[in-house]
Amino acid sequence: MAALSINPVRTDDEGTHIVRSMTIRAEPHQILDAWCDANVQQRVLEGAAELVSGDGQASRWKLHAPLHQDVEVTLRRADARLGESVRYDAEGEHGLQLTIVLQVHPARGRKASEATLSLHYAVEGVLAQVLTKLVNPAPYVLAGKGLRRLRAWLEAGEVPTLLHTPAARASTHAHS
Repeated sequence: MAALSINPVRTDDEGTHIVRSMTIRAEPHQILDAWCDANVQQRVLEGAAELVSGDGQASRWKLHAPLHQDVEVTLRRADARLGESVRYDAEGEHGLQLTIVLQVHPARGRKASEATLSLHYAVEGVLAQVLTKLVNPAPYVLAGKGLRRLRAWLEAGEVPTLLHTPAARASTHAHS
């Protein structure tokens, strides 16, 4: 019997649900610590969002949406389970409601961890919902890119640049 494939993007009456997973060569606590660090968040989200103010507990961000639109969101850490998971809730313009959960556990038989990023978002209003349907692949791509960039930070000490040429990179970050 074939294994059931899980759709990584699902939309229902409550909004859009996205799940992405990745193996990262780091301990669960290292992954969660990095994910909750505002400096790392800025590097991981560079090009997609800008930190306006705050830290890893509560912050304001400007998200760069398609069609040259920016959306302000307030992000706050809602729940953290030491070495297991962290959840952030965000509220933004146009009735945007966003929940981000990162769960980690040791990978079997390897010196690595499995990280699963789950996003759930919903917007209010018919126009906002129509626009959300038009840009639906973007959050899925961003979730995957965010995990890949977090993995790069943890494994190599730097986040890949979004610029087209390697010579355009800033100096490498000394990872501590």
